[in-house]
Amino acid sequence: MNATARISPDQTKAIHVLKGKAGLDDDSYRDLMARETGKRSAKELSAREAGAFMDKLRELSEGGLKAPVKGAVRMSGDYAGKLRALWISGYNLGVVHDRTDKALLSFLEGKVQIARPEWLAPKDGTKAIEGLKAWLAREGGVVWPASASVRAQKVAVYEAICRRLVDATGACNMPLETAKLPLDEIDALMRAGGGKLRRALKGAAR
Repeated sequence: MNATARISPDQTKAIHVLKGKAGLDDDSYRDLMARETGKRSAKELSAREAGAFMDKLRELSEGGLKAPVKGAVRMSGDYAGKLRALWISGYNLGVVHDRTDKALLSFLEGKVQIARPEWLAPKDGTKAIEGLKAWLAREGGVVWPASASVRAQKVAVYEAICRRLVDATGACNMPLETAKLPLDEIDALMRAGGGKLRRALKGAAR
């Protein structure tokens, strides 16, 4: 790829589609772009920068799940990224015991009698997402914020993991201040905290 080539119209369109799938509001989107590329507008990107930024958006839209992963299933549609992110959040909270996409699809079919997220109508997509959120609130202690921003929702899950770690082990040992943490660092901390929490819960169940 020509290092000086500018972003193409197709790349611009793809970035905005991926932004929606990742659930990013404008501020979070521009903050992420600035951190990844040093720029705050897609029209300023080179074609190479746009390609790398699209990869990051794909990763976020999949809740940090990178293929190939055992049990991963190719999913699409407006609700796939959000459903997968919530499912993995449930796994990190110790509520979901099987993190695979196949298990998520089984949950989806049981909840709305539809086997694939790309087939969901808005009513069913909302029902599945709200059902997952209610489960994570009830069993995982997540206090969902009024804000629909990705950061606010991730922080709510992060804080719930920390509270459950304190209950299970007596300590959280994760940063309490999250305002300045990048989203991918919050994801990494949730994965690490989730591993500790699952081990602690497994030990307590013996």
